[in-house]
Amino acid sequence: MPMNDSPALRRKKGTSKKTGRKKASSKKVGTRKASVRASRKREGKPEEEVHSEDEQGRPEVFDEQPCNIGFSLARTVNVAKYESVKVEVSIHSPCAAGEVDECLDEEFEWASGKLTEVLKRLDIDLDD
Repeated sequence: MPMNDSPALRRKKGTSKKTGRKKASSKKVGTRKASVRASRKREGKPEEEVHSEDEQGRPEVFDEQPCNIGFSLARTVNVAKYESVKVEVSIHSPCAAGEVDECLDEEFEWASGKLTEVLKRLDIDLDD
């Protein structure tokens, strides 16, 4: 067998040695995840959840391994004597290494807007 005709040289570029199938893409995928929780605490009663939602964005494709950023915002509001409501918003998001500051700014705007929205929505529910 000629030296240039070895199986390793005949294998197509980008295929696996063992199976001959195409190798998985080197693209990296990341997904944005967010959650919102609100709980009500009353004197002498266990804490109860009054609002809950989870969001998951569609997967984003990156050429390199993305950075993962994340943070949480929370606010506790006294609504009556010995009664309070705590709203927590958290978000975790992938972003390109060179865009971390811009991603953090965007996610902070989203999280603070969501916190305000839920507080306003709960004020109506709490008056009932």
